[in-house]
Amino acid sequence: MEYEVFISYRHTGREAEVSRDYQIAQEVYSFLSSRGLNVFFSDITLEGIGAAEYKRTIDDALDSSKVLVAVGTSSDNLASEWVRYEWDGFLNDILGGFKKGGKVFAYLDGIKIGSLPWALRHTQVFQHSAKSLEVLYGFIATALGREVESEVEWLLSAKESIRMLNSAIADRIALELTAARMTWMGLIPALTVEAWNTGQLLVDLDDMRAEILRREEHGVHPFGETKS
Repeated sequence: MEYEVFISYRHTGREAEVSRDYQIAQEVYSFLSSRGLNVFFSDITLEGIGAAEYKRTIDDALDSSKVLVAVGTSSDNLASEWVRYEWDGFLNDILGGFKKGGKVFAYLDGIKIGSLPWALRHTQVFQHSAKSLEVLYGFIATALGREVESEVEWLLSAKESIRMLNSAIADRIALELTAARMTWMGLIPALTVEAWNTGQLLVDLDDMRAEILRREEHGVHPFGETKS
């Protein structure tokens, strides 16, 4: 069977318990599969396969995949025997020209890049978060040559978020200068600026501007004084 993405992870921890790496790898597998990618995830893909077929099946999946995602919560786990065998061999195939356009991505939780094995330090690294799976998917889809509408949507959304954040920073500075006076006039609630998140700040600013325009239309100075 041909695969597009191979997920490499350590299944068990030092005490033979299910590792955090495995749990995150499951999230990665579920997300990428839901986006239509053909993903090799050993815990599911190898279910029912005998021990004799285990290594051959892994090797075949590594051979057919164009992208490998190395999931890790510690440098020790990423350097463990089987995990290193997978990502190190994959990188060697890329460098040797056997996987033209192949990519290795490191998907981490709680690891500093400087503590990664040397070869992984030079790959694209993602830190596990609420939005990181969507970003990871965008990079994988690009590596696979997919032109997916959601990639464009993600890029536009990212640009819009940056624009809004920059706008919010500028608004926050202006708001700091007038917050006390506006609170006294009842234009905004008596809350500290730090108590608002970015989204609420933008909403409050819009309400504030609308109130200022309303007052000006009725001949009242935005800060409460009657216009002469």
